[in-house]
Amino acid sequence: MNLLKQLDFSGKYDYSNEVEITILEVLNDSALKQNYPNPGNPSTKIAFSIPSSSFVKLKVFDILENEIIKLVNRELTSGSYKVEFVGKDIPSGVYFYALTAGDFTKTLKIILTKLF
Repeated sequence: MNLLKQLDFSGKYDYSNEVEITILEVLNDSALKQNYPNPGNPSTKIAFSIPSSSFVKLKVFDILENEIIKLVNRELTSGSYKVEFVGKDIPSGVYFYALTAGDFTKTLKIILTKLF
């Protein structure tokens, strides 16, 4: 328990009452973050946020736009999310991931490396 101590110039002091606060994350815009770690070996995490409930698609595809996997394909409520992409069954290389949520679409690059 941490209380705030107010100290007057005279040396007199008093402690504040304990107050409980709740911090709410306010999201104004959709966002897609760069995956981490990048390069992935062979897994990586992808973080995104949406400001309101909407149907969300998060997919990974190759340079020829062949879909590798759909990581998310459903209605989500507003908030921040983190999804793990495990690429153990695909070769090392450059891939892309795209988030579509409502009118928002953004695509970023993943480098997948497999060290033996």
